[in-house]
Amino acid sequence: MKRIANYLIVMALAVLTFTSCEDIPSPFGQIVAPKADDGVVIEPSGKGTLAAPYNVAGALEFIAGLGADVQSPTDVYIKGYVTTITEAFGTQYGNATFEISDTKEGANKFLCYRVKYFGGQGYSDPSATNIKEGDEVIICGKVVNYKGNTPETVSNAAYVYSINGKGGGTTPDPGGDTGDTKGKGTQDDPFNIAAAIKKCQEVGETASTEKYYIKGIVVKGGTVSGGYGNLTFTLGDTKDATDVFTAFQVAGTDGEKLADGYKVPAGAEVVVYGPVLNYKGNTPETAGKSAAQIVTVNGKKTNEGGDNPPAGGNDGSLEKPFTPAEANAFIATLAADTNTDKDYYIKGKIIEITDKNQFSTQYGNCTFYISDDGTDKDDKFYVFRTLYLENVKYSDDSWTKPAAKDEVIICGKLVNYKGNTPETVANQSYIYSLNGKTKK
Repeated sequence: MKRIANYLIVMALAVLTFTSCEDIPSPFGQIVAPKADDGVVIEPSGKGTLAAPYNVAGALEFIAGLGADVQSPTDVYIKGYVTTITEAFGTQYGNATFEISDTKEGANKFLCYRVKYFGGQGYSDPSATNIKEGDEVIICGKVVNYKGNTPETVSNAAYVYSINGKGGGTTPDPGGDTGDTKGKGTQDDPFNIAAAIKKCQEVGETASTEKYYIKGIVVKGGTVSGGYGNLTFTLGDTKDATDVFTAFQVAGTDGEKLADGYKVPAGAEVVVYGPVLNYKGNTPETAGKSAAQIVTVNGKKTNEGGDNPPAGGNDGSLEKPFTPAEANAFIATLAADTNTDKDYYIKGKIIEITDKNQFSTQYGNCTFYISDDGTDKDDKFYVFRTLYLENVKYSDDSWTKPAAKDEVIICGKLVNYKGNTPETVANQSYIYSLNGKTKK
């Protein structure tokens, strides 16, 4: 009897023990493969372009091919649903951090880390559309496999292209579309820029076989240089547009090579004609290598002269030095804070040199402005910390110091400082000649 009682006690304890274990969760959680609502694992899809954005699974697969902490070489487009929001858009920092998934329930997860607002702009209007869980978004930008284990966007190098189909892509309009598309792409009815961009998105990354007429306002101008005979600039539907089309390596009206020094200024109304494409899925432009051409600039053909130089214009060489205005126009086409690879020559007359900026044996350089006639004007050029004749530092007070109205030729590297100040690179230029004199 005692043995039976002991057996019953042991069995009761065993039952209690197994019952309690059912209520204790696994310390490692439950690992489940990402599935759609119907239980099917979601496969990677998309090409990372606007026309065919990656789904989240596709983005994860793409990023897995990158090395740890290696950023993608180009922007990619990723489409998904907002599932978890760490920080919504705010006006203090202008960006947001959240996760997107292939389903609203969270199949696959990708971290959108400090992404900017529409058009790559900072979020500045608290009344503008914000993200919320369940929104379908398209993200555009650089991605990285952070520390080799966290696929995410590069901080502040990506933006929300659209929210629930709205947003305007590269237009920082908080609720609108890309703008009204107008025109048929014909000579009599050219595309506006919104229509040109739409056509490029339809065409994809391979240049169209058909040519189109496109009309817009120059947002960022350019000047021909280096003897290449073509020109690159951007067009918008307004002069300050952020939704732009790139006229890439376009030739003259009759397909002729453009002379060095030929320029298309910001604010000009331009018509271009040629095949188009959406380069790398994110840059609407004309096909390069002079496959497209400028039809008119402010209604004038490129071979009609006007303010632009004829064939054989100045190219920044010693034989054909830039004027101050030409130097400014050329440098305006350069990327911000990137020095030119080679030296250029600029000819003009000194406007004024203050005692503070005059040559001295202490620093050995000099800073001043030049213009074509030595008078202060808008197209004057900034010569910053240039060296003396024969490319040496000023070291002898018996040497002749330059003065106002002196004619000089400057030789050296050029830079678009901060993207808004054309000038010589500090201590990498020198006075080639001073009133015709080239020796100390």
